[in-house]
Amino acid sequence: MAKTHLKTRIKDRTISEDGEVLDEKTVSYVVENEKDFYITYCKVLGLLKDMKLGEIKTLAWLVSTSHFNNNMVVVTSGVKQKIAKDMDISISAVNKALAPLVEKEILFRDKDSSVRRDGVYYIHPEYYWKGSLVERAKVLRIALEMQKKVV
Repeated sequence: MAKTHLKTRIKDRTISEDGEVLDEKTVSYVVENEKDFYITYCKVLGLLKDMKLGEIKTLAWLVSTSHFNNNMVVVTSGVKQKIAKDMDISISAVNKALAPLVEKEILFRDKDSSVRRDGVYYIHPEYYWKGSLVERAKVLRIALEMQKKVV
């Protein structure tokens, strides 16, 4: 069973001249398992309006199953079948979703992936991240360097 952690953060505090706390607003949130926690950055919302439903569903599935601290996902024909079944779309829609997600630089293909649509992909940490913020900074630096080489 996953451990549940209640995290609390002070958002705003009013203190009198004597040092007495007069008013305090806190924000609490529950983290059940650090490996299941991921962040969606607002920047991705602007991309959604230009995405087809198959792209959105494929990306949602990939995000939820990406590896911790590197955003890696392995896409094989079996994985495509699972995406199609889980997200209630066709395998054709999954196949058609991958190229536009790469073109929009939401996904990056591993340079050693040999088959056109199968292989190892990384979700750009500028849009989604599952892992520590220290590791995100490292992976984000690599992703930005990859973008410079492509341009």
